[in-house]
Amino acid sequence: MFPSLRVKEEDVESSWAGIRPLIAEDGKKPGEISRRDETIISKSGLISMAGGKLTGYWKMAEQAVDTVVSQLKDELGIIYSESETKTLPISGGEVNGSKGFQNFMKGKVKQGVKLGIEEKVARKLVKRYGANVDKVFNLYETRKQEAVEEGIDAVVFAELCYGLEYELVYKPTDFFIRRTGALFFDIDWVRVHKENVMLYMRKQLNWKAERKINFVHELERLLKEAVEPEE
Repeated sequence: MFPSLRVKEEDVESSWAGIRPLIAEDGKKPGEISRRDETIISKSGLISMAGGKLTGYWKMAEQAVDTVVSQLKDELGIIYSESETKTLPISGGEVNGSKGFQNFMKGKVKQGVKLGIEEKVARKLVKRYGANVDKVFNLYETRKQEAVEEGIDAVVFAELCYGLEYELVYKPTDFFIRRTGALFFDIDWVRVHKENVMLYMRKQLNWKAERKINFVHELERLLKEAVEPEE
């Protein structure tokens, strides 16, 4: 696709594959089946969402909420407003909209640099956390000594504490995959920090020995899968 980049196999850090759910239809091949999501209401009243894809989750949730609102009105006479999430920012989305984001970015990166964070790292944090970066900056500034005592880089420690306190991080894979995406986009970062991060998480979350072993094995398995194709 981009021959001028001359990308080689050794340039690939990690990989992943997504599986898209399709609603089976008799007599149709996968390529002929609709990719759209569908709302299905069973006889018991259970509302299910099938098909679709991750990028459409917000619209799918809106449809589910509106379905419930409609049912409550018809069956019980209870009136609620339809979903209002279209007008609500996601967590950290208070960045003055798409037009104001660049100025928001400049201001927050400058703030991070003043705290002693490398500019490119501060930029990454702002992109990742949006307006919530203020909480990360505060953790970085106020818990530096604790980071030293735990043997964890101060920025990594701030992200970890933010994840534990605000994002329900519970397992190493929560932090390294689902919150930071590092296993896919900066796999060496995971390798460098995983041991001390897991030690701190075990202490904070009181993992039992068996649970810790399971979590370690889970992360190691996914690290291996990211760089070694299945046979």
